Amino acid sequence: MSSKRISNVACAAAGILLILISLFVLMFQVLYALKGLNIVIPDGYVFKYIGIRMTMGEMPYRDIFDHKGPLLYLINYCGALIDHTYGIVVIESLFNICSSLLLVLIPIRLGCSKIKSLFIVFVAMLFYISVFAPGNYVEEFALPFILAGYLIFIDYFEHGIVSSLRLIVLGLCFGAVMMLRPNMACL
Repeated sequence: MSSKRISNVACAAAGILLILISLFVLMFQVLYALKGLNIVIPDGYVFKYIGIRMTMGEMPYRDIFDHKGPLLYLINYCGALIDHTYGIVVIESLFNICSSLLLVLIPIRLGCSKIKSLFIVFVAMLFYISVFAPGNYVEEFALPFILAGYLIFIDYFEHGIVSSLRLIVLGLCFGAVMMLRPNMACL
């Protein structure tokens, strides 16, 4: 078997493993969401409540109040538009899949092999699930934006890559994190 064919098979296997990891995370999100209806997570339920109230025409900060940023309420609003009970699980799952895809790229950009990168993501996801299992945390939604920012900085500091588009994306990522919870922007 040629080395190019082995490389292609390894890349395909790595892609399949990444999909399985993402589905694993998705499965845990759904299971905890179904079970989590009886778990009291004050912050998560407040965000969900505000999103549901927005579907009824109320405005955050005017009719209902919590101290988090408006992007968090917009995300929960979109979840409430999908379904009042499980819509946020769909949104969270998309954010988690995006985070896992971005997390694979970081070690690759730092010179690790694709297999090592997938292993790093798998281990990280085990910790991630244990911390964010009940769901609807601000950090869950901020993670893809933070990871995208890290990728841009890695490309700049390790490879000298800079462009106007990358700077705009970096600014949008920073803005998104600020609109979720401003004290996370210093990460």
